[in-house]
Amino acid sequence: MGKNNSKISGRVKTALNVAVSLAVMIALTAIVYFFKIPNPNMILIAGLTVFTTLFGFPAGIACGLEMIIYSMFFFSTDNSFFVYNDVNLLKLVIIIIGVVLNVVFIGQLKRRQNRSRQLLKEMNEKLKRDNRTLEEVSVRDELTGL
Repeated sequence: MGKNNSKISGRVKTALNVAVSLAVMIALTAIVYFFKIPNPNMILIAGLTVFTTLFGFPAGIACGLEMIIYSMFFFSTDNSFFVYNDVNLLKLVIIIIGVVLNVVFIGQLKRRQNRSRQLLKEMNEKLKRDNRTLEEVSVRDELTGL
């Protein structure tokens, strides 16, 4: 039962992380739109990188999708989402490739970091158990039991 509760709380935490990441990315998108920033992806890639680093793949995927959707709007002809000139279509393809590589690379680093932390935690617990055993052995005479 405890393991199921931790899975549920882990899912809730992930959902909250994704929601916060997406809310901030939407705010960044609104800022670049309303202030007519000429190269919005420089700002949006920073948000994508930060949230993928902090929260891993789920947040990275959500932020990446938001960034791609805004890029589709930004680079499309008359903000139509689906009509592009050749140069802007190439820019969109490069953005999609960059977003995917960013999320995969940073998400993988985050996954390795989490595994390393878990392994370190397990090793520390083993060291604590071994230290307790050594302490017991060092104060008790095996021959007399005293």
